[in-house]
Amino acid sequence: MAALLLLSLGALFFSSNAQDAYNKLPETYRKGVDLALDKVNSHAGIQHHFLFFGSVTKSDTEIGFDVRNVYHQFHLKATKCQKGTTDSTACQFRNDRRKRRVFTLGAELLSSHTRRKMAAGVLLLVCAGALLYSAEAQDPYDELPGLYQKGVDLALDQLNAHDRVLLHFRFMKSLEKTEKEIGFGMKFLYHHFNLRPTTCAKGTTDSSPQNCPFRSDRPLMDCTVCYKAAGDQMEATPKPYVDCIQKPRFTLKMKAARLDHCRKMIYNHGAPTLLAVSTG
Repeated sequence: MAALLLLSLGALFFSSNAQDAYNKLPETYRKGVDLALDKVNSHAGIQHHFLFFGSVTKSDTEIGFDVRNVYHQFHLKATKCQKGTTDSTACQFRNDRRKRRVFTLGAELLSSHTRRKMAAGVLLLVCAGALLYSAEAQDPYDELPGLYQKGVDLALDQLNAHDRVLLHFRFMKSLEKTEKEIGFGMKFLYHHFNLRPTTCAKGTTDSSPQNCPFRSDRPLMDCTVCYKAAGDQMEATPKPYVDCIQKPRFTLKMKAARLDHCRKMIYNHGAPTLLAVSTG
């Protein structure tokens, strides 16, 4: 009974220390910690409740007009409580895993605010931890021009139509992009790119980087598309060309065959100089 009482008192002591560390922070720094905790808890891979563990560095610089920049590097640490716990006063820190799996998080927060309220935008939030690797990643698909997105969409549609494809894929990066104006608002586009499988199943509707991070244990998909566009629309004639294959199986001979197919398609429709692309 005495041992049980000591354990209970110990749990309350450690959780109290965690709360004290948070409560001793100035309000502006607490708002930054709260923002980081919100980001952590929004990640589907996080299962446990996190608490503020301690500050590493802090700085507060006045920049004039009642505005200042706040920098805060700190640690969050997982507790034994489940994510979503409302009363965290009894949540003990976890120390039962190897160091590389403790999920102690380092975060850097840079924000601008006035004395009345913190500004709307956080300029930088960096969280270290395998499960948070892609939580704030910019989706490279969003950086593509609209017409190139249409070609990627076409490749994804054809890929998802295969019964043997079980995972959801997302655009990873462009390898080559070429386009040629042919007049009357029309042009041909050639796009060689990689798709990468994610942790989500095929058919997932919310495929954002936060919800569907890339997998590192499956091969990339190497794809090429070429098609004609009028304005901001892909033309149905000639039929857009799409070819995708797993990266380990992709060869220079296949690349040459793709280029040859696209050259012939383009040449037959009035733009013979589009693909002056090396096959080496």
